[in-house]
Amino acid sequence: MKIALKNVKMMQGRDGMVVNATVYLDGKCAGIAIDDGNGGELMVDPMYNADATAWAKLRELRCDERLVNAVEQLLYEWEFKKQIKEWSRKHTPFRLKGDKKGEWRTVRRRYDAAVQKYLNDKYGDKIEIIGSLFCKEPVEGDLDELATKYRAELEARIADMNKQSAESKQTKQTKQTKSA
Repeated sequence: MKIALKNVKMMQGRDGMVVNATVYLDGKCAGIAIDDGNGGELMVDPMYNADATAWAKLRELRCDERLVNAVEQLLYEWEFKKQIKEWSRKHTPFRLKGDKKGEWRTVRRRYDAAVQKYLNDKYGDKIEIIGSLFCKEPVEGDLDELATKYRAELEARIADMNKQSAESKQTKQTKQTKSA
């Protein structure tokens, strides 16, 4: 089942981000995703003026954790694409194969044919993605794939935080034994 977000609006709330977005299932308007920014969780609710079949699918999925995980993953991707668009106003962000996750390079010029030629001449087939072209892709994906991706990234972040915590404890213990 394909899920997509449109009409996304985000801003800072009292306790987190305020989110309002229209949710589409299989290309049909189904409902809205709302987080009021007051510390609660993201809610995905059917809209009463939505397509009847999409509305029914969303009602079935409301209690399924995969739906909220998929919507949150799409929101992360939307926010990331928004940042790339911002960078693309004056620069051309791009990635090369083998770059670290989250690492982007830039050319200090907006994307055009001359920048494309420069990148092709300098890096050739090492170019993985060019930011301004990447932003034109819609924010959508398969429900199960997005939910799985969200869980994997969340577990990786938790593992990284646990590793950092263990390393800092070990560093403190080492300092204490040296001073004693």
